Amino acid sequence: MDELQRVAYIFSYDLALQTPEYRFRVRYDLNHSFGFSPDGRYLVVTGRDRTNGISGSANDSGVLYLHNIADNITIPFAIRLPFFLASVTYDWTADSQWLALAMDDNLIALVAPDERYVQTIVHPYGACTSVAWLEE
Repeated sequence: MDELQRVAYIFSYDLALQTPEYRFRVRYDLNHSFGFSPDGRYLVVTGRDRTNGISGSANDSGVLYLHNIADNITIPFAIRLPFFLASVTYDWTADSQWLALAMDDNLIALVAPDERYVQTIVHPYGACTSVAWLEE
């Protein structure tokens, strides 16, 4: 199948009504993953997407979709994908208030989805392919 024809469809499922609900679709190439915020209010879908105009020819560029489940709103972010699958390109704080994203070489984004706020942090440490929150 032509890689431009591959599409991942995202649905939620209402257990009480026993019905699926279409949320959004993603054209993809390889290595999609998904996860939920610790409180279960947000879905994160990542992967390569050469059809969205952000990827160019680099093999390590991709997209991260942040989906608010209750409001059915999806926000896309251009991100740097890891060179190996063990890398984690995003991480939530334990209270789901902040999401850290590895955006590109020397660039990390901190997202507060409930506040609709994004702050970028430039760092001098080179290519960052994983992020994590640490508790002290």
